[in-house]
Amino acid sequence: MELINRELVKIRTHLPEKLAKLSVRNSQQALDLIQHWGNGTKPLREIWDLANDNLTEVIECPSK
Repeated sequence: MELINRELVKIRTHLPEKLAKLSVRNSQQALDLIQHWGNGTKPLREIWDLANDNLTEVIECPSK
């Protein structure tokens, strides 16, 4: 039985770095995700996925 979810530990460790990178490329989206995280209105995994998806979109479409 796993008492500590290693995936969530990884997400909590690396999410600030992802959000910092996103803030350089899309500050409004990063702020929205930070607000969801702080307010507890979205699950951590969803915020992680959205941050990664938004970073991928910006990399694939740098003109955004």
